[in-house]
Amino acid sequence: MNSFFKLMFFMLILGAVPNVGTAQTWPSFADRVEFTHNGSLHAYWVPTDAPAGEPLRVIVRMRGAGGGLTHPDQLMNALTERSTHAVVIGNSNSYSEIIAPELIQQLRDDHGLLVKDEVFLVGNSRGGQGVNRLMQQIPDGIGAAAQSNPGNQTTPSGKMFGQFTSNHAGWTDEEIGPVNSGPPWSALDDDRKMALGDPAKPGFTAIPVLMHAGANDQSRYPVSLFFAMEMQELGHPHFETLWGSGGHSITDPDMQAIVDFFLKVEAHPGNTAPVAAIDGPRVITLNPGTEHTLTF
Repeated sequence: MNSFFKLMFFMLILGAVPNVGTAQTWPSFADRVEFTHNGSLHAYWVPTDAPAGEPLRVIVRMRGAGGGLTHPDQLMNALTERSTHAVVIGNSNSYSEIIAPELIQQLRDDHGLLVKDEVFLVGNSRGGQGVNRLMQQIPDGIGAAAQSNPGNQTTPSGKMFGQFTSNHAGWTDEEIGPVNSGPPWSALDDDRKMALGDPAKPGFTAIPVLMHAGANDQSRYPVSLFFAMEMQELGHPHFETLWGSGGHSITDPDMQAIVDFFLKVEAHPGNTAPVAAIDGPRVITLNPGTEHTLTF
């Protein structure tokens, strides 16, 4: 093969390779529309094969730390595997607030979407923190919530747990240790140090809640377990747990279990989803020689 034909053959092969910079990066089975809600950029995806005339559930997939719209393909794949249609929303700002009733009205008025009255929430890490806050402090219009691996979170009584920066809320460097190391677990029962958040609003107890914790968030950063302890004490009527194997993430099987939780809530209108069996007891060590046991 002479040099000319070699060059033409190489260019032909090169042309068959997709340009990664311009390749489709959003789910091909959904129409994507960007919009602004509460001052922050969002996007929604509507399944192209959704049946006409049937109201769809809105599921907000809250992003982790950082900015920019993230791909909701893991959630949408799980929905597809369950033959379930929903409007999936992603937020670009990990500190963005979702005002559920206003969001539903906005989707109806500005975008002509036929959607159900309540929003379902799911988020991991910083997104889990967002779910934790919204379901407790702005519960109106939230029909179900799945929080996963929140770095910081507030319990229903208003106690805050997690990884804080140095000198946060009056703690000294000696009390808190290195930056981002987390609060001293000896402060667990110190109301002055731990009661940093606001207690949950009354509407919170009407929201079915799934708490997911990966392997790291059951041991090294056990803030989700503190939340579970208080939910147990509170006797929240619609609380379930999902102990995952992923370090600090939602694995595909975890997301499928979250979708199953949402489907169970859908099957029990009026927030009467039954509480699932929990695989306790679970023991967490706060300080050497000090253990707390979860006795579900």
